[in-house]
Amino acid sequence: MVSKKLVLPISKIYNEDGGEIDEIDTIIPKETLYASCGEAFINPYPDGPPNNNSSLISLTKDHHYNQQQQHLNNNYKSILGSGSVDSAIHGNEWITINVGGKIFTTTRTTILSRDKDSMLAKMFSENWDSSRDVNGAYLIDRSPEYFEPILNYLRCGTIVVNDFVNVEGVYQEARFFNITGMIEKLSQMVERRNNYHDQFTRKDVISILLTSSSNSSLRCQGLNLAGVDLSKLDLRNINFKMTNFKGTDLSKCNLDNALLQEADLSGANLSGASLRGTNLTGANLEGCNLKGANFEDRGGQRAILENCNFKTALLEEVNFSGANVRVSNFKGANLENCNFRGADLAGANLEDTNLRGANLHKANLIGVNLRGANFDIRTVSSR
Repeated sequence: MVSKKLVLPISKIYNEDGGEIDEIDTIIPKETLYASCGEAFINPYPDGPPNNNSSLISLTKDHHYNQQQQHLNNNYKSILGSGSVDSAIHGNEWITINVGGKIFTTTRTTILSRDKDSMLAKMFSENWDSSRDVNGAYLIDRSPEYFEPILNYLRCGTIVVNDFVNVEGVYQEARFFNITGMIEKLSQMVERRNNYHDQFTRKDVISILLTSSSNSSLRCQGLNLAGVDLSKLDLRNINFKMTNFKGTDLSKCNLDNALLQEADLSGANLSGASLRGTNLTGANLEGCNLKGANFEDRGGQRAILENCNFKTALLEEVNFSGANVRVSNFKGANLENCNFRGADLAGANLEDTNLRGANLHKANLIGVNLRGANFDIRTVSSR
């Protein structure tokens, strides 16, 4: 008990006459006792005791204990710098924190070593005037379920959030305490979880398709289908306006007459897809793969790709014949062997594109930006 109270390796207790106490029952009430870390009794008052009736516990520290204190001192210097050593060591290494009524016990080293600029580090490395409860625990008015993952991170450097704990709450707690090592990672976790809960799967889409007619116009506006494998599905006539297809696999899909206005198709795979009569006005197709896709106008099924973003997209051998691609941005795209026969390219940006082997016969090129575009003799010839 004495060792715990004094945070010292106490092994012997003496009475005021130098006699060693072996049994608690031999202690006389109000008797002056002396605690030792193992060495023999040394009379602290060789000239007689002072005139003081209060009980006294005197500590005599051996060489081993002094080494322990010096080691602890050096550890704090490496963490805090010499300016904060005294304020840290004068308190106990083990500290108790009362967070919203729940008790947490940890060490100052845990709090201070992982993120030295955090609010918690400042609280326990400086003379912070913090309120304490009746048991001496530091009071922090925050949610304990969100604080626990933060304390675990400070202990081991890994973020672990239990299934029924709101990641958003832990993220806000990390921001409050300025735990910089957690903030960015938790932000990404929040985004992933939000996407997961809102996201449809291939199975969900197939279930919808099986319960509807192929000629009906399904309303799938604004769905989150990012990263889903929808390859080879029949998606004709569906309203996908403003839908998130970021990174989605739509290869060899039939999207004839689908509505894809303002849809996000950045990074999507549309290779070999049929897009005849599809409305892609204002869609984002930056970095997507449209190799071998078919936008050909057949019997009035004219694809509308006005004001689309095809920047850096892979468009090799795409059939844009008769399509409306006015004011679209193809900057840096690969348009090798594309068929723009009869397409409306008015005002389009074809800067730095690869147009080798492309068919521009009867295409409307009024106001087109062809700066830095790469042509060959096949490009400008009629086919």
